[in-house]
Amino acid sequence: MTETKNTSIALEKKGIGKMFDSIAQNYDFLNHFLSLGIDKYWRRECIKKIGKRGDFPIVVDLATGTGDLSIEIAKRLKPSHIYAFDLSEKMMSIAEEKIKKLHFENIIETKIGNGEEINLPEEFCHLVSIGFGIRNFQHPEKGLLECHRILKQGGKLAIVEFSTPKNRIVSSLVRMYYNHFIPFIGKVFAHNRKAYCYLPTSIYNFPNGETFCNMMREAGFKKVSYRSLTFNMVNIYYGEK
Repeated sequence: MTETKNTSIALEKKGIGKMFDSIAQNYDFLNHFLSLGIDKYWRRECIKKIGKRGDFPIVVDLATGTGDLSIEIAKRLKPSHIYAFDLSEKMMSIAEEKIKKLHFENIIETKIGNGEEINLPEEFCHLVSIGFGIRNFQHPEKGLLECHRILKQGGKLAIVEFSTPKNRIVSSLVRMYYNHFIPFIGKVFAHNRKAYCYLPTSIYNFPNGETFCNMMREAGFKKVSYRSLTFNMVNIYYGEK
């Protein structure tokens, strides 16, 4: 990748909160539509393998977006409290509406905040989760260090993130879908083609699989593993402090 492209991606990540503000209104619809509803399955699979109900009294969900992963955790793991962080005020506003509608407002507390500088003390929580957000961090390695810092000893990190399929045929089809169909739909429904062009670029340039596992290990995590879903379109990463 050229230096110009690197610079462009870095600049887009700096303005990530504003970019997601601009597409917040249509975000849920497009997310479910463009993934054919499979994104819900990916989140459920992420949570199923973490542990059982009651294992994680305090949870921190980073890059929470419109709150889907926080809500899924509240339903399935029954924590006492979830702190849901995001940079986008408009995305957070939609999350708050969904949380209130489901009567989770006493469990899920929303906070505007950066996953690379989490305003929480050390050894604060039992689980940190990130759903389709770590690739948007300007410095993912810094975010991982912060996750490690706020986790209690024995606490777990669970990340679900897009990946690039290994099969050539599937990879070619997915790239065609990402590069052409998604930006077109983004332009038609969200009136923001640029934001939906950023999506595939961020996926292609994010370290995945064992490369990302090594980043987790360097941040201090042990028992690091990952599993791939749906033709390697998504990876779920696990680690323990």
